[in-house]
This record gives sequence, C-alpha cells and structure tokens, in this order.
Amino acid sequence: MKDLGFFLKSYRDDLPYVPRFLESFERHNVDGLPLVAVVPEDDLELFSFLQDYNCEVISENVFSSHLVTQGISGSSTGYTNHQIIRMSFWELGLFRNTVNVDSEMVFIRDFTQAAFIHSGDTPYTFMSEDFELRTDPIYRQTHFLRRFDQMRAIKNALGSVDARMSTMHGGAVYSALVWENLRDTFMRPHNYTYADLLRISQIPPTWYTFWAQEYRPIELIPRAPWWFVVHNAEQFVHHIVAREVGVPTLPTDAIGLVVNSGFSREQELKDLSMPVSEALAFHRPLGDLLRALIS
Repeated sequence: MKDLGFFLKSYRDDLPYVPRFLESFERHNVDGLPLVAVVPEDDLELFSFLQDYNCEVISENVFSSHLVTQGISGSSTGYTNHQIIRMSFWELGLFRNTVNVDSEMVFIRDFTQAAFIHSGDTPYTFMSEDFELRTDPIYRQTHFLRRFDQMRAIKNALGSVDARMSTMHGGAVYSALVWENLRDTFMRPHNYTYADLLRISQIPPTWYTFWAQEYRPIELIPRAPWWFVVHNAEQFVHHIVAREVGVPTLPTDAIGLVVNSGFSREQELKDLSMPVSEALAFHRPLGDLLRALIS
C-alpha cells in the first residue's frame, strides 16, 4: 500500500475535461505519484487512453455492494453512486491517503508528496470554515445556506460538540484510517451504509472533516486548501474582469484551479484565461451588457 495516491472518479460526460486534467497532472507531478480512475463499466473502453498517462482504470462495479439503484434526496443515481465511491474508495487498500480529484481540475504549478503529507503517513487535514463564501451574497443564497443545514445534520448525527464548521470542497485528502474508524465506530453500530450517510447529508468531505476533528483517529494537522475554486458564474466573471483591469485574483501558491462545471458544462470548457468579452457574453444577459455600455 502506498502512502499517497490520487483518485479520479469520472464518466463519459467528463471526456472533454479529462485530457486537460491529465496533461496538467503529468506536467506538474514531480514525484510521479500514482493516479487511479474509476469509471462506469460501460465507459471503460472510452477511458482506455488513460493508460497512456500511467493511470490505472477500474470499473465502478468493484463497488457494487455499496451502490444504489435510485438517487438519494433528489440527486441522480449516478451522482449518488459517485459520492458513495468517493467515501468507499479507501477499502480497495491501494493508498493510505488519497487526494480526490475531478476532471475539471487543472494543476497550475509543480507539487510533491510533501504538499499533502505532514510526516510519515500522516496527511494534512485540508479544511476551511468558508467565511468568504458565507459572505458572498449570491453563493450564500444559492448554495451556502442549504449546505450549512447539511453540515449541521452531520454534527447532530455524530453528536459532535465541536463548534467549528470546518469542511472541504474539491481536492479533499482522505486518510484511510479516518474512514475505517468512522465505519467501525459509527456506521457499524448504527447498521449504516454509505448510502445511509448520504440520506443524512450529501457532503462526504464534511463527514470526513467533522469525524476527524471530533474523534481524532489520526493526528490532526490542519492546512488551508491548495485549490482555487470558482464556484459560480458570478465569481467567474469577477475573476475575468479583475484580471483584465490588472488586479489578478489567482493565488500564486495555489496548486490547482477548479472552474465548477456545474455552471460551465452546458456552454464550453472554461478557464480564467478566456477574453473578458466572451465571459461577459456567456454569463450576463444582453440587456445588462447594453445598460452597462450606456451608463
């Protein structure tokens, strides 16, 4: 078992993103850390090119005992199973610590194992209380309040008395010891499956961080996330315009950039280098642009 590896969960709709992700991963992966991808059985042939990048590809059928045939709490079956596989990947016994990555991620600078491992096989626990997102008026209404309710549901389920609401978005680093301890100490006594956890709350990284904070199955070494995430169209336009007027917003020490495909997938691949005119045209109604020009 290796101390650290990367795990990509993907499917055919992600194919436009995957080559960009793989090229950036290969370019900046100084230590040659391993990458494993899990895709649906029917998509294995479509993802066979990943072998050219020394990426092992596994069928999600390996996790069949955990998967569901119907989505949970309004989510699609595919999305629900995606989350279940994220939580149960450690059971394969490939890595002691796993960096969870998505097809929409792009690595923007070199990284080594030391960015994720504190010492020995003890990882950093990447987490944040998301104060900047709490105060973003659009994100707060569209995402944060609902997300906060789900976070509180986890706290209540775990009987947590820790007042911190530290969580993680994409790029979470999972220690197998934390998930094993959560399974053996919490899930099994309650006869819970991974699907049952999602029925309580559908944010796996927060199940992980809350358990790690409350019960300390590993030494907790907190660290701020390495990923710069653009969560919605408004944030995307803000960063593009800021760049255009000479006020770059991308942190110089970020390892990776994530432009959430939830808002960009239906239009085209997005990155922060696109012209400001294109960004505005995609995300602002024509009437708004005309009023801005007139004023």
